[in-house]
Amino acid sequence: MKNYSFCTYCDINYLPRALTLYDSLAKHCEIPFNLYILCLDEESYSNLSNRSEYNIIPISLNVLEKEYPELLIAKSNRSLIEYYFTLSPIFPLFIIEKYNPNIITYLDADLMFFSSPSTIYEELGDKSIYIIEHRFRDKFKGHEISGIFNVQCQLFRNNKAGLDCLHRWKAQTLDWCYDRHEEGKFADQKYLDEWPHLYGSDLVISKNIGVGVAPWNIDQEEVRESEGNFYINNIPIVFYHFHGLKVFNKFLAKTGLSGYHTDQYKEIETLYRYYLIKLFQNGVLNSKKKKNLRPGNYGNFFGSLRLALSGVKYKDNIYRPFK
Repeated sequence: MKNYSFCTYCDINYLPRALTLYDSLAKHCEIPFNLYILCLDEESYSNLSNRSEYNIIPISLNVLEKEYPELLIAKSNRSLIEYYFTLSPIFPLFIIEKYNPNIITYLDADLMFFSSPSTIYEELGDKSIYIIEHRFRDKFKGHEISGIFNVQCQLFRNNKAGLDCLHRWKAQTLDWCYDRHEEGKFADQKYLDEWPHLYGSDLVISKNIGVGVAPWNIDQEEVRESEGNFYINNIPIVFYHFHGLKVFNKFLAKTGLSGYHTDQYKEIETLYRYYLIKLFQNGVLNSKKKKNLRPGNYGNFFGSLRLALSGVKYKDNIYRPFK
């Protein structure tokens, strides 16, 4: 492979995370790469358009909506977060159709790479589709009602199988993509459960525990740091998914690990502090905040206070996170 093609999406709130993702790719990719970023608002597009990195390619949401006008129908009948979920198959498909990469890799913006992404391409081999299980601990198997697989990272080869998968998934999310459980569906994610049956030998399910490390699967695993590298059960962490991380201000952040009964301990806190410093360098405290997409989580002062107090109770607060 001569180069990598990655894509993600963000608004102004998540821009520091997308930039931190980019920085981690720039550090660990051993070959050239492009990162296509779907900008969900004008602020993020303006910011990225004025940056000097040649391999960050910002694309306005307006461009996608003109290319696929059926998106506007979906936009009118679902919430903003549900609309963003709807875009999950459509943006990678757009990149394939417009830029013709051999493989497109979708990444959630709140991932950070700690070693080379070549590992995931080696796992893909000559197959066409690559997905990752949540790997929920037994006590959280009930969470699989929202999906056995996580949409955090997928690879699609630019061939019939890869395109068939994206086109089918696109049709499904345009038809139904809501932030609720209904008739075996949930958002964009639950649709992936049927992929092993549908695509068989064209599909790879990652077996590398260093891929897709996240709050829901890190409990009871041995995590260690050595000379700036992080390992899980002595396997290099390829990327970590910082799902649920909340940054309140320069004095306080909350990991969200307690939601998965994961005790805070030194090595995991070191991992989070490393990421938080990178977020700080990319302006996480300066980004223009918009209303929370999922009301009731922490979208106001009292919601934030509740979360912070729960962090005291469950010991997943990080104090002075940027030191």
